[in-house]
Amino acid sequence: MEMMMGRASRAKNARRLSTPIKTKPLQSFVFQPTISQPTSYQPSGRERRQREKEEGQGMAGQIGDEEFTNKHIYRFFQDKAHADALVSGKVWLSTLTKCRAYEDQFQGDSGEGTMHYQSGTISGSSQDQDFVEMARHANIGVGNNNNNIEIIDCSAKNMIPDAFVICTTEHFSPDNIGEKFGKYCVEISNPKLFFELVTANIKKHQKMYQGAWGRIIYKERKFSGRDQIPGPIGFVKPPDKYSDQREVRFIWTIQGSPPLLEPFGLNIPEVKYLCRRIDNTID
Repeated sequence: MEMMMGRASRAKNARRLSTPIKTKPLQSFVFQPTISQPTSYQPSGRERRQREKEEGQGMAGQIGDEEFTNKHIYRFFQDKAHADALVSGKVWLSTLTKCRAYEDQFQGDSGEGTMHYQSGTISGSSQDQDFVEMARHANIGVGNNNNNIEIIDCSAKNMIPDAFVICTTEHFSPDNIGEKFGKYCVEISNPKLFFELVTANIKKHQKMYQGAWGRIIYKERKFSGRDQIPGPIGFVKPPDKYSDQREVRFIWTIQGSPPLLEPFGLNIPEVKYLCRRIDNTID
């Protein structure tokens, strides 16, 4: 009896193995989050480093044109003592959080260090590099050998939690910028060397992740579909309110992307050889 049951079981298994399995190949998929709840995605450290490198933040270095390296830039202050401090080699580092919190409409910008992407409806494959790039902006990874992919109304907001920052301008205009940001002005003669000196000293006190400097790009921070990214995150500001500032920014992110940093000062004697007061801005 036991032997007969064993043969029956083996016969049943043989029938199962010989029966063809009907399958339908997966040819496409649609990613469609709820429109009222945009996706919020926190990339891994490796993904974040790769993204920042590709989008221009990269390793410590300059954003934009190399010919700007030797031009002079200007830092305006409300307080004469603060201007004198920079000329003596004392460098004060503010933070993106502080910039977001300023109530003054010309200084404050709640969107500092953010970027918004709305996919709309886009489709493509893993062989379509433009599509892969747009999917990446939506925080969606596209694997190899995937075809007929469609992404519908995916929203993504990327943000630098906080970073150290120094804001200057390439435009010497005491009647305009001085009125809004202060009448005491310091000229910095070599912004590239200034950046390198400050970067080296930050590393003595903080575990720096990346640093960059360069002109602000005046475009909207929102982009969609197959539009190109407006610029490196942290270096894009809306043109309607801020373009006349012609800002040159220095920014440093810290390992681990801490959500809140405290401003602090550095004593860098070498900086004083790059800085001088411009006295005709005083009254």
